[in-house]
Amino acid sequence: GAVAPRVLEIGVGSGCIILSLAVEGDFVGLVGTDDSQDALAVAEANRAKICKEKTIEFRHGSFFDPVRGEKFDVLISNPPYVSEHEYAKLDSSVRNFEPREALVSAETGLRHTQTICEGAAGIMSPGGLVVLEIDARRHHESLAMAHASGLTRAKIQKDLFGRHRYLIARVPEARSN
Repeated sequence: GAVAPRVLEIGVGSGCIILSLAVEGDFVGLVGTDDSQDALAVAEANRAKICKEKTIEFRHGSFFDPVRGEKFDVLISNPPYVSEHEYAKLDSSVRNFEPREALVSAETGLRHTQTICEGAAGIMSPGGLVVLEIDARRHHESLAMAHASGLTRAKIQKDLFGRHRYLIARVPEARSN
């Protein structure tokens, strides 16, 4: 039968997305990366409570660094997407709850999204699926980045509240010569 897909989550945080996939989905290998050791410790603790027997690996490092030379079929991320300017205006309940680096993505709020779009093809199987949570206010820019990075079939999906919240795209299929 078909081989279950390998999943990579960039910026795994507390692990809630990848742990949900482990519990609900049929995946052979799940790898979550984060450049925060604290976040990975929380993710490990959550994994211990939720799904001991599942193959989830947490690795420390930035973006694709911890998984160089590997191939994945699905890439997911809820990266930081708040600009410096927006961060200054955030409600203190958010600002005091989330670490700054989990929210802010450079001046524009788009650096993480761009880095992931640009790096996706190098780490993924042909036709691989990319799913990113994005800032609804910048969905046009996010979609343009996906196209500029060579991702195909890129589209924006709305969340339950009707906001343009997810960027979904594919890595190009292998070209047959």
